[in-house]
Amino acid sequence: FVEADGSRQALTRSIGALAALAAAALVAVGNGLPSNLRLSLAANVAVSLLGYIATTSIIGALGDTFVKANLRGIDLNKTTTKRDAAGNLVRPIEGIAIPESQGTVSAAVFILVLSVFIPFAFATYDLERFPHADMAEYLAAVLTITFASFMGFADDVLDLRWRYK
Repeated sequence: FVEADGSRQALTRSIGALAALAAAALVAVGNGLPSNLRLSLAANVAVSLLGYIATTSIIGALGDTFVKANLRGIDLNKTTTKRDAAGNLVRPIEGIAIPESQGTVSAAVFILVLSVFIPFAFATYDLERFPHADMAEYLAAVLTITFASFMGFADDVLDLRWRYK
């Protein structure tokens, strides 16, 4: 178990380092942009990094809660999953429970990040030239992602049949 925790921490650190590098590259690119777009880019980078931090910490904190709520599964490719001498899975499948439906946490944070970003994306426009069509398109995308996320969670919890999806 120590090896798994170490590799998970290494993966988290690597992703964090890549995200920081990408943010630095975006800031460097932003130097050539007009000032109104620089504000949007800086806000986007900052809110995205906060979203990453929130997602990783919430998933880590709620993993046991999801398992206790029976939103769990078994990783079939782990060595701890019970197999017979030939290497075939033994039924019923036994192994270490891992939380499922964690995409709900990621989706909720993503929707929150998109919602917080709205003022930064449209703040520089005056009322006479405000891009109403662009904002309507943005809000439609947020609403679509919200409904798709809800449908995914409902499918995980209710085990919906394909014809109802």
